[in-house]
Amino acid sequence: MRSVLSTLRLTGNEFRKWIGNKRIILVLLMLLTVTHFFVSPLRDYCSAVGYRTSPYIFSHLVSEGYVVSMFLFIAVILYCNAPFIDNLSLYELSRAGKRKWFISKLLYVYISAFIFVLIIFFLTIIVVFRYIAWIGDWGKVISTLSLTMAGYNNNLAYFSSHIVSNYNPLQATALSLLMLWLQTATIGMIVFSGNLVYQGNRFLGILVAAAYSFAPFIFGFWDEPYMITFFPAMWNIPELLKPYVPGVMVTYNAAFWLLLLIIVILSFVSWLMFRQRDVHVYPEL
Repeated sequence: MRSVLSTLRLTGNEFRKWIGNKRIILVLLMLLTVTHFFVSPLRDYCSAVGYRTSPYIFSHLVSEGYVVSMFLFIAVILYCNAPFIDNLSLYELSRAGKRKWFISKLLYVYISAFIFVLIIFFLTIIVVFRYIAWIGDWGKVISTLSLTMAGYNNNLAYFSSHIVSNYNPLQATALSLLMLWLQTATIGMIVFSGNLVYQGNRFLGILVAAAYSFAPFIFGFWDEPYMITFFPAMWNIPELLKPYVPGVMVTYNAAFWLLLLIIVILSFVSWLMFRQRDVHVYPEL
């Protein structure tokens, strides 16, 4: 029990570093800017038609590849200082040991990824809070934007007829939160493991994670089905997976387990590299 509490305290130390951290402030501002850009037209639409919208915007917003790409790139900035080794870490390592310290950093990646996704979720509501109707179904506004051309005509093309037709609001929200959390944690572990490969230089981890996050943009220029199969950044968009797109080999259920497997493998590989190497302090980014 003492070991668990000690590990959790080490994890908490990483979150305490968020206070006054300019990089964290930048991440929050970027999330607000991207969310406001895509969601604010909904506020104008509600004002024009005289109806309020249900709060289930998030699952639609993250069903658009280029939107997911932007959020994942912001996640790269969040984790660019992985594996989070600074002067305080040297003291923590000397007191707790490598294994406990390493586990605490993995927990930080997993928990911060979930917080990152929750912030996006709440921002989608905050941006249009004045026009929110707290109802349990999709509502007239989202149904109209998803099932007609109204979304395309009002800069709200990300509203998905597939989601409205195949999921209820709570299912869609829960699945979208879960999948984007896995995507964000994957970004964190790519940076984490990549930066451990070449200690003292974070270029490799950041470059690979940035390439991962930009995959949906590449798909826009080269939209072959096998691109979806082999680019995990596309896997949280259910209408682009098997069986809805011919040639795609990944189902929505398989995407969940495959992303989880990627995170586990990257975590294990990171530990194998970390335990065999000397610790180098990374300058703050």
